[in-house]
Amino acid sequence: MSARVKAKVGSTVVEVEGAGIKDVIQALSPYYDVFSEKECGKCGSQELGVNHRKAKTFDFYSLKCLSCGYRLDFGQHQEGGTLFPKRKDKDKNPIENNGWVHWQDRQEDQAQTTYDQPPQAQNTYDPNDF
Repeated sequence: MSARVKAKVGSTVVEVEGAGIKDVIQALSPYYDVFSEKECGKCGSQELGVNHRKAKTFDFYSLKCLSCGYRLDFGQHQEGGTLFPKRKDKDKNPIENNGWVHWQDRQEDQAQTTYDQPPQAQNTYDPNDF
């Protein structure tokens, strides 16, 4: 038995088809990860837009707040190519504002990481060892 379903996901209407209920749920679930976000995690505005940009061979996807400019970046699953909201940093720590960031904040974070003092080298050579 095949099914065609229209579902409201956030403020978006999605239409999917499947051979049965499992196929329909499988087809709908990635849309909920992206479009169920109702407001900006920074300012609370409901004026959200989608964003795509390409850098060399990489594609980047996000939701963008049209009021304050913050964005919620999406990662891509290695299999299937579906998207998920990035709510944790590379060290698995929660990102402030429920994952919503501003490009200037990202640049400052990267600058701090890049320009912090390198760890002091420890000399393990002892001339008395010879």
